[in-house]
Amino acid sequence: MIRVCNCLNKNCHAYCATANVLRTQKIFCRDCQSYYRLHAQGEKLFKSEYISVNLYLLLFYAVFVAMIYGIKVLDSYLKKNAAREGDPEIVDMK
Repeated sequence: MIRVCNCLNKNCHAYCATANVLRTQKIFCRDCQSYYRLHAQGEKLFKSEYISVNLYLLLFYAVFVAMIYGIKVLDSYLKKNAAREGDPEIVDMK
């Protein structure tokens, strides 16, 4: 429960006060003529922050997958090189 204006006997939920403001289209109390103590904030569906964070995560995962793929290619190249040279320790691992 919040005090929405300067009236001492008016306490209500913030949701109810917001609904009253939207319904009556008045931002002040009719009894005491003071403005309601509400903070209304609009939010966009897609903020630029949301898009930038998602692009950052996508880039991070792409770099991570590229690193894993690079390690796999390097590992297979080194194993083939060792097999050509006849290293018995690597040949036995196949």
